[in-house]
Amino acid sequence: MSDASAELQARADLFDLTTTPERLAQIARDYPQFASYIAGHPNVYPELKQWAQEFVATQQTPPPTPSFTPPAATDTAWKPEPLPDPYLAQVTPDYSAGAYPYANAPVMMAPPMNTMAVLSLVFAFVFAPLGIVFGHIANGQIRRTGEAGSGLATAGLIIGYVFTAFWVLYILMMILIFSAAARY
Repeated sequence: MSDASAELQARADLFDLTTTPERLAQIARDYPQFASYIAGHPNVYPELKQWAQEFVATQQTPPPTPSFTPPAATDTAWKPEPLPDPYLAQVTPDYSAGAYPYANAPVMMAPPMNTMAVLSLVFAFVFAPLGIVFGHIANGQIRRTGEAGSGLATAGLIIGYVFTAFWVLYILMMILIFSAAARY
């Protein structure tokens, strides 16, 4: 791993709330310029925090970084603004409890769909008595396990009973019609 990518990884670890105290100590050894970030990390152990605070307090401000000066121009009123010095404005990251409001939000998952409830609705149209059987089995399973699909099971039961009653009436009408036709 190159030095630049190792430094980027160290920076990322400083802002990761799950970074171990051992990793923080390694970062402090390799990159002491990150002492103020290490001191503000929630997983830092007391000795390392004290060292980081003392290091920041005793640290001399390095010479300012040279700023770009344009070549001599005819307008002498314009002066370039110096670049900000990164060592002068080191900000300790805010790791307070309110900084990450959704970090521990519970994930709500829908209960799984009961397979028998789906089969009940499908078979209510294909073979209605089987839809009725699957609907009753599904309602029992849903009450016992808390799965989703109660509406599907009920719809399968209602449609199954309606179609079964329709077919029973149709068969009875056919029997009556053929028996009446056989008398003449």
